Amino acid sequence: MGRLVNSRDCTGAEARECLRRNWETAKADRARPRFHFCPMSGWMNDPNGGIFVDGEYHFFYLQDPFDACGISAAELPDGTVVEGAEKPNRFWAHARTGDFIHWDYLPETLVPDRDRGEIKPISGSVLERKDGSYLMAFTSVREDGSYCQWGAEADKGLERWTRLDKPLADPPDAFEISGDWRDPYLFLWDETGYMVVGAVSGGEALLLLYEAEDESLLHWQYKGIFLSRPVEQVAFFECPKVLKMGDKMVLLFSPYKQMEYYAGEFEPLEGRFLVQQTGKIDYGVVAYASVDVEDEWENTYLLSWAPGWFNRKGISFSAWNGCVATPRKVWLDSKGCLRQVPCESMELLRGKTLFQWEEQQSVALGSIEVSGLPLQFEFSIKIKEKPKEGWHLSFSDSSTGEVLQILSCQGESVLIDGEDIFMQDGVMELHGFVDGFLWEYFIGSGEAVMTSGISRVPETVDMKLEGGQELYRIMNVTIWKIMDAKFCDCML
Repeated sequence: MGRLVNSRDCTGAEARECLRRNWETAKADRARPRFHFCPMSGWMNDPNGGIFVDGEYHFFYLQDPFDACGISAAELPDGTVVEGAEKPNRFWAHARTGDFIHWDYLPETLVPDRDRGEIKPISGSVLERKDGSYLMAFTSVREDGSYCQWGAEADKGLERWTRLDKPLADPPDAFEISGDWRDPYLFLWDETGYMVVGAVSGGEALLLLYEAEDESLLHWQYKGIFLSRPVEQVAFFECPKVLKMGDKMVLLFSPYKQMEYYAGEFEPLEGRFLVQQTGKIDYGVVAYASVDVEDEWENTYLLSWAPGWFNRKGISFSAWNGCVATPRKVWLDSKGCLRQVPCESMELLRGKTLFQWEEQQSVALGSIEVSGLPLQFEFSIKIKEKPKEGWHLSFSDSSTGEVLQILSCQGESVLIDGEDIFMQDGVMELHGFVDGFLWEYFIGSGEAVMTSGISRVPETVDMKLEGGQELYRIMNVTIWKIMDAKFCDCML
């Protein structure tokens, strides 16, 4: 992998051949997750365009099929070479699942349209139109480095996509965009189509709002600034997503750091978003750029990109990079705060019970050695008082003693990888997943999620709870072996 890609062979057929050729090598890597979605091989980037069709969840994701670090170079039709640092070879890959356990790799949706002066298509969204067809909006990066918001249409089966002949929208005339203008997100609100696009102007990070002129969603008018923040507070509204939850609007975005959400009210006539609640989607920096998908039962799930390079210092990837973090079911609670729990299917992947302990047992709980990764675990720990002393739950390599992860607690807060997370009512309900390089913690009843990564994957793991037992009461611990997800090559 990692070669010059000529414009004449930057095609779907070339990409599929390369993905298949490296699949077995990718699957043999111990760091590659087993029950999380991973690309067949190559580099995975932002998930986009979550959509539910005929009982199945579809999503698209950016991918470099030719290089596991996403930096394959490209030769344009005129012979100009675009170096890998510019990441020219971005495809829109496509996958589907009915249960987040069985996955199909589908044919790519977009490839770089070099004949029209496009370097690469990057992030965007997909929306079903009233006639049952679909519109995709994405940012097209041009040879001169400029951005265009482009589109493509598909039939009801999502199998054939046709690019539009002209851009979907133009930048506003009212002010000059001084930075990026990209990542369009399509959504419906009270039967009207809207699109937000991230931008930077005059030291402000902006979300620009466009309104569709008709049901075709092909003609758009700039409506105004949907939301703005100083760049010192929000560097950029990258990969924005707009969700409708009850009568509230929820904005998800990735500001070049931990993912955040704003919840509030949308005023369609003024085109403004009134923020009432803010928070973090994830307390880690490994999960990024979520995509949402809502099913026919009005369940909303988030799928987040987890780049594989985090915390893997000095380790090169031979065939793959990146995955999707555990799909999360999300909702707003009565206070307007976003809550997230693992999707229901994760319980179906539980295999053999590796360890189980309940408070009623007479034996003390000491160090637990667990083999047979990947695994899933649940802890329930009650803090007796608000102690001055701290305690922590550590995970280490059984063979070397190297500490891999530490969850430290002080009073009623949990410290994970340096991030302080508040505990509810002195009880820590911890639901965790360990899969290859990816470690995830769901805390409480959806109050917080932390996605992390490790640099080396051990064969066995020691879990140890340390600190004076007078500080806490362990209520139960269960650890399961997790079965692998299933992947099928359904590309043409």
